[in-house]
Amino acid sequence: MTRGARLGRRLRLAFAVPIAALAVGAIADRVVPVDGGPRIGIRPMMTLTLSCDHRVVDGARGAAFLNDVAEAIREPERWLGGR
Repeated sequence: MTRGARLGRRLRLAFAVPIAALAVGAIADRVVPVDGGPRIGIRPMMTLTLSCDHRVVDGARGAAFLNDVAEAIREPERWLGGR
């Protein structure tokens, strides 16, 4: 695990196990489309990056896991049982 943000980098945390590594970027304001339309706005965004050993983990499973992590960050109460 590393904490690159202390050193001025955008990487916040990285977790590694023998078959995969998940990097979690620092939250930063970014310009993004609003409601899928032509309007833009500034929203807090975070980058999630997953690297997998494809001999062990299929890319589709890795993508599904990354989507689950993103959803858990967006809606933690849903994943934590409404606490």
